[in-house]
This record gives sequence, structure tokens and C-alpha cells, in this order.
Amino acid sequence: MKKHYFQSKQAIKNEMFFTGKKNKTSNIIRNLVWLLYIVIGFSNTLSYSQTIGANCASAPILLVNTQYTALTIITDATVNDPTEAACNTQTIARDGWIKFVAVGTQAIVTVTSTDRNPILYGYTGACGTLSTICTNVFTTATGAQTETLTFTGLISGNTYYVRIGNATANNMTISSLFILSNDRCSTAITLTSNTSCVNTTGSTLGATDNNETGDCTDGTENAVWYQFQAVATTHVVTVDGIAGFNPVLGVTNNCGSTISPIGGACINITGDDGIETRTLTGLSIGAFYRIQVYDYNSDSTANGFTICVTHTVPTIPPTITSFTPSIGCATTGTVVLTGTNFTGATAVTIGGTAVTSFIVNSAT
Repeated sequence: MKKHYFQSKQAIKNEMFFTGKKNKTSNIIRNLVWLLYIVIGFSNTLSYSQTIGANCASAPILLVNTQYTALTIITDATVNDPTEAACNTQTIARDGWIKFVAVGTQAIVTVTSTDRNPILYGYTGACGTLSTICTNVFTTATGAQTETLTFTGLISGNTYYVRIGNATANNMTISSLFILSNDRCSTAITLTSNTSCVNTTGSTLGATDNNETGDCTDGTENAVWYQFQAVATTHVVTVDGIAGFNPVLGVTNNCGSTISPIGGACINITGDDGIETRTLTGLSIGAFYRIQVYDYNSDSTANGFTICVTHTVPTIPPTITSFTPSIGCATTGTVVLTGTNFTGATAVTIGGTAVTSFIVNSAT
């Protein structure tokens, strides 16, 4: 039984385009700029094409947390070393190869074929001396299937190989390949906080329910994790779901902790295509905070949302440490002030009387 621990839903309306009769040209320009922002801001959600290698030596490097949908058909009928024993009664007759560089200790590879049942093998080492570290074929059914291969105990920066096998002497079409790296809190992707939203595209494709301490639910949440280092005492985390993705957002102080910062409790007040926001206060500058994101319906989705962390640069008032001359009349020609944070000054008063003009030579 799934138990949810977040706030109740309510409708939110978002207005995207500008209308009005007073300045039609201006509105057209603003709408065009907005459309350009959409294209640029979400261009990193586009899927990639890739040729699958016929053997280990020709395996292309694929990026983690990136969906590949335009992949070449596996046609190679020469099954190269290493020779593998049957996996779940299935023996490969054709195969293709890819590789990736680990960015954490875990990676979950999800492969979908439109016409065959993939058999997946994972390797470490160099071509010619590979060592098998994981294998998987969940189902032996024929026809279109999706298989998942989980790597654990990886070393960041090391290269690992994936062999995609086919148990029949037929070509195999791969329609999607995705390597997920942030299924656990301990493998969270680090985000950098900015003064305005800089989006990172996120996916839950391949994510599993790990029932970690600090989860927003104790059911099948299929969540992914992020983290950021506080550079201010207040930060805002924003998650924007695509159509069909209903984001749930929560923040904890540490992995394995049920304690959240102020404002970090799990939230789900919107529906599909919704935006969830958490304003975190009382943070310790320099400390890391963990973010959990998943779909309310436990959907496994590639490029399902964007996420960003923002903060506001605090306004520090100017201080005066000295001034020259130290005494004088209101008609004194020039007074030089020395201090801090003068940049952006809009007014100067002496004894309550505003000066007629001033020049900021530097911040000090």
C-alpha cells in the first residue's frame, strides 16, 4: 500500500503569451522571444542518434542521463568474445556494443527494442580482456521488449561496456537506450545554484523504488536524486514537469535522514505538466542538501522534467569608514567618502541634506 506524505492538490493556471491591443507589435515580439526561449531552454531534451558498434573495439561512448532514440539496427551476426553462457535460457546470436563513462557508483541501463527481446551484458576492463560484471534478460517472450541492466560498485571516470544481444538470427531495432545515474541519494547529481533559473533536464526512466530513509513515500515512487551546496541561507528549488509528468518534490538534509530543512517537506500541489517549488530557509552556507523528484503515478519517463536551484544575492548596505575633509560647511566643494559597498548608490546626504551630485569611483 502506497502512503503519500505531501500537500493536497489544487489547480494552478499559467499564462504564457502576451495579448492586448495597445501595443500589438510589442506583444508579437515578446511572444516570439518567448517561443525562442522555449526552443533554446528545452533543446537539451531532444533525443540523440547513435551508431551501435559491431564489437567491443567499435563501441561508441554514450552520455549518461541522455536518451538515445535514433539508433542503428543491430545486424552483426558475428558474436565476438567474450563468449557468454546462456542467460535465462537465452543465447545470443547477434550483438551490438556501446560504452559509457561512470559518473557515480551506480548506472541503470534501459534498452527497448521494437521487434526483439534484448539480452544485456555489462563489462569492465579493456577490449580483449573484459570481465563480466552483470547480465540481465528478464523475459524470454518474443517481440518488442524492454530490458534493464543495473551496474553497481562503479568507479567514477572509469569506462564500462554494454553488450546488447539478440537470441535469434534476425536484425534487432533499438528504439530507446538510456543510462540513468542518480537512482539513489548517494549517487545524486550535483546542481549549481544561480541567481536565475538554469534548467537541468531530468528523467525517471529506469529509476526504481529503493525505499530509502527520507523518501516522500514508502511505496513505489521510482525517484531520482539531486543535491546542491548552499551559498545563501535561502534557496528555491523549482521542478517543471512535461505533459504527462506529475512532479513530486522533497528536500532532505542528508541521505538516510528524515529531517528536512525549513520549507523542504514533500509537495505535490499541481498535476501533469505542473510546476512544484520549495523555498528553503535557515540553510547552512557550505552544506549540501538532497532533492528527491518523481512522478506521482510512478511513471518512468525520459526527459520528464526540468529542475533548477536559485538564490538571491543579499543586498549589503554601504558603510563609511572616513571622509575628507572631516569638517566644513554645506557649500564645501568636494567631499571624498571612503568605505564599502558604494557600487549602485543612488543618493548621498550630509547632515540630512542631499548633495547636488556625486560620483562613485569604486566600491570602496
